[in-house]
Amino acid sequence: MKIVFFNTRQYDRHYSNAANVEARHDLVFLEAKLFCDTALLTQGAEAICVFVNRGDVDKCQP
Repeated sequence: MKIVFFNTRQYDRHYSNAANVEARHDLVFLEAKLFCDTALLTQGAEAICVFVNRGDVDKCQP
């Protein structure tokens, strides 16, 4: 499973990779925050991870 992580820091990558050893998911770590213009980076992913306590999510207008 491909999982895209937004606004990652070194410790996020370290612990996520360690937890993924057995599952062997395709983890994609981005430094970018999730905004309307970065949402396209999730193409092909089955899941995303957003660290909401960092103010990562932009309120997109339709």
